[in-house]
Order: sequence, then structure tokens, then C-alpha cells
Amino acid sequence: MADPTTVNTSLAVPVRGTDTGTWDTPVNGNFTSIDAMMGGVTTVALTSSPVTLLSSQALVNVIRLTGTLTSSAVTITLPGIYKSWTIDNQIVNSPSSFAVTLVSTSGTSIIGCPPGTQDVFYDGTTVNYRNLGRVGEYWDYAASVVPTWVTASTKPPYLNCNATTFSSATYPILANLLGTTTLPDSRGRVRAVLNQGTARLNSVIVDSIGFGGGDQNLQAHAHTGSGVTSGVSNDHSHAYVAPTGNTSTGGGAFPCAGPIANVNTAGESADHNHTYSFTTTTIGTGGQQNVQPTYMGGITLIRAA
Repeated sequence: MADPTTVNTSLAVPVRGTDTGTWDTPVNGNFTSIDAMMGGVTTVALTSSPVTLLSSQALVNVIRLTGTLTSSAVTITLPGIYKSWTIDNQIVNSPSSFAVTLVSTSGTSIIGCPPGTQDVFYDGTTVNYRNLGRVGEYWDYAASVVPTWVTASTKPPYLNCNATTFSSATYPILANLLGTTTLPDSRGRVRAVLNQGTARLNSVIVDSIGFGGGDQNLQAHAHTGSGVTSGVSNDHSHAYVAPTGNTSTGGGAFPCAGPIANVNTAGESADHNHTYSFTTTTIGTGGQQNVQPTYMGGITLIRAA
């Protein structure tokens, strides 16, 4: 009679009185399986064909994925062994192209495999991440689109912060955390920390998570002003030229006592003021504004599930 096995990893459970003279077979088999679970590695070379792991392949501690996906995403269906693994994803595809996904035995639960190493667990119903991050954490991702391994999951673990709405039934923890089902809008904005009672960002009217404050555009406007200038004038003179004509005594057109010479008058004018006003040319078109030295880092996502 065959020995029964454990529920999760199918280890042999010898029944008392059985395996007479052959007890070493199930016991040694168990030790071999336990050794594989502690430190074994299964390497799976991928192209574009789906893979169904054997129980012997899945008993290990590390599942290493290699190769290049040539035409489509690849699914790896898990056997009926319920445990955790470290997935060492070494495929060389761009994260925005094809991805590898882990699929439950029933095919109802799917998660994408991020590049690099990631711990996952399988409880017989769902396959999930162990240490991907806490719900509500932000991920600044150096790309222009959400990676395929995220979108290929049954319940995407990250959502793009683009002001769209999400389902509170699908993401109840995130909805409770944000207090809304509308995602923050990180597009073209700099993220600030809550005031926490300091009122340092007075332009932020609503001091709550996800609120977008501040003026994004340089609006059309003009500058006007007026004033008065004052000062002391410099000493100066005015030249005087005598008129021509008969200057002799005894008649003529301009009878005078004697000749009149050309002279300069000298003196200082009184202190005085000048008033002025101005209006500048209207600037700004309601378009983009100048900002501090900045670089575009990609997109911001939030851990959702």
C-alpha cells in the first residue's frame, strides 16, 4: 500500500507497520525533497511556449527563468504543491514587451514576474507576492508605461497615479488608505509631503493625500507702476548775443548810450522733480512655466494590492 502524503508538499507519511524492510525509501525520499526545498534550484528556459511545472521541479527553493520571449507572454502553471519560492527572473525582454506569469493550478489566479528576484507564495487558490511592498507605497518607475508584468496580473499590484478611479471592491485597503477611489495625479507635478499642521505650503488649500494644488501655468499678466524723481540741477550758463544796429548816440534805429557786448549769464536753477508712470508689455500665454532644474524620471505608481 502506498504511503499517504502531506497536503502541501506531498511528502510521504509512512503508516506504522508498513514499509517493512523498505522504510528507507519514503524516508530518504522525504529528506531529498526537504533538501531541495531548502536550497534547490530549477532552471526553466523559456521561448514562447507555455510551461507546466512538474511537482519535482516545484519542490525547490529557487525557480530560475532564462531565455528570451520571442512572440508572446509565457505562462508557467504551478503544480498542486503549496509553498513559497524565490523567482529569479533572468529573461532579457524589455519590461514593456512580453512578460512571464505564474498561474495557479486552476488557472484563476495570475501574477506577473518582475525582472530580477522576487519571493512568491501559493496557497492552492491564489499565487501572490511576499515582499513586493506595502499597499500605499509609491514606486517611481523610469519608464513611460506601466510594465507588462503588472498589467498581466489578475489583480495588478500597482496602479498608475493618473487621477483615474479604481474599484474599492478590488482594492479595499487602498480605498481605505486614500479615503477615495480616485488615484493621485502625479503627471507633470512635484510630490510634496503633507503639511502635518505646519501650513508651510499655503497654496495647498486642501491638506489631504492626492490633492493637487498650485498653479501649473504662467498666466498672461502685465506690470504697472509710477513714482517721482528728485534732485539738484547743475550750475550752468546761457549765452547772450547783443542785437545788431546803430548804437551811436544822437539818433538812428537803436539809440543807445554806448555799444552792447556779447555776454554769458550764469546761475543755478531751482531743485525740481519729475513724475513718471509705466506699463510693461503683457507677458505669458497661459502655457508652461519655467521651473527649477528638473529631470523627467518616468511615471509614478502606487502599490495597490
